[in-house]
Amino acid sequence: MRDSPVAEMAILLLAYGGGYLSLKSLAIPVSTWYAIPTGATFTLTPAGWWFVFFCVPLFQFFVLRWIWRLFLWGQFLWRMLKSPLELIPTHPDEAAGLRFIGEAHRFFSVILLAGSISMAGVLADEIVYGKISLPHFAPFIAIYVIVCVGIVLLSLTIFVPTLVQTKRAGLYKCGSLATEYASSFDRKWIKTKPSHEETLLGTADIQSLADLGNSYSFIEKMGSLPMDYRTPINFVIACLIPMVSLLLTMIPLKDVVKMLIKFVL
Repeated sequence: MRDSPVAEMAILLLAYGGGYLSLKSLAIPVSTWYAIPTGATFTLTPAGWWFVFFCVPLFQFFVLRWIWRLFLWGQFLWRMLKSPLELIPTHPDEAAGLRFIGEAHRFFSVILLAGSISMAGVLADEIVYGKISLPHFAPFIAIYVIVCVGIVLLSLTIFVPTLVQTKRAGLYKCGSLATEYASSFDRKWIKTKPSHEETLLGTADIQSLADLGNSYSFIEKMGSLPMDYRTPINFVIACLIPMVSLLLTMIPLKDVVKMLIKFVL
């Protein structure tokens, strides 16, 4: 399905159809490098023809194809979820052994990066030519980031019921085992006096009790999504990187560089 020529052709038609509709709804109040207004309509320049009939469809084609692949990835995850998974609640990745899915999911940040580059261009046009200050768009940018990151992470939510159930079952089973072991340890080393043959120093009982506690802690920390905090942060950064260029409309370049260096260091 990823390499289907039918899907590629449908995406190509959608890309050109979207470009044509955007061209029909385009309003050109002043002359630009790609169009010159002529009364109620406008005339495309040679660069405008290249822009409208090649650059825009090519960009939309790649974006739509990545969205198609994101859909296929979600479908693959759904099929994988329906297969007999051997989930391990005590797995140290704190996701029952499924955290690798979130790491693979980060590659879709390219979709958000491409969309944000395009969005930053639109906002820059409004700031420079529409004389609208950048703070005016702050709520819009925040909503844009939240919505885009939420859409990309949507396919991972299919694992929530399974991971929640796995965590509850793991806590119950590990808790029962911990209770049994802790009771035996208490009877042997706390409530009764151990025999002379056994010494507390160097005994494996204490280490086993600590290991059991670590296993229980892994289950307690287990999340309901197959990812860690770095995955959504990766998507947020992909959305905001192109927006940093908009700061140049308010702050000189050298001050922006100083801010970035201070943030990184």
